[in-house]
Amino acid sequence: MRTYTMEYFAKPELPRVTVTAEIPEAWTETLSARGAPTFAVPGKTGAPPAITAIGIAQPEPAARVEAAMELQYGAGTPGVTRASLEGGRVWAVRSEESVVHARLFVPAPDGVVMAVAIVRHEEGARLAEIEAVFGTVRVVAAP
Repeated sequence: MRTYTMEYFAKPELPRVTVTAEIPEAWTETLSARGAPTFAVPGKTGAPPAITAIGIAQPEPAARVEAAMELQYGAGTPGVTRASLEGGRVWAVRSEESVVHARLFVPAPDGVVMAVAIVRHEEGARLAEIEAVFGTVRVVAAP
């Protein structure tokens, strides 16, 4: 289990959010200055999977998730297939021109944590592996 404490993107005034995830040993992480990890995954080309947090000023967790989804996929989230998970989490996938754009949205105290994967169509089989890892992402409750 790995733990990451990160700033919300473009909202350094907000308290940091702490996240845990079960990351495979073969995945190599790089932390940004905000503490957000990206991962080199053996055999995967293109954009590396990542975990980040964005501040969303909505009172309810479900409203924060919906707002984050619209920021990433557009109003009404066209073409997105969603799977609702425990804890208000949502796994969302949209097939785009040359890639599959997938994200796990996790409600957090001041926004949403997102685990992001952009996978080329020819590497589509990798998405299940990444989804399984991202399924372990949890926001740690504030003390």
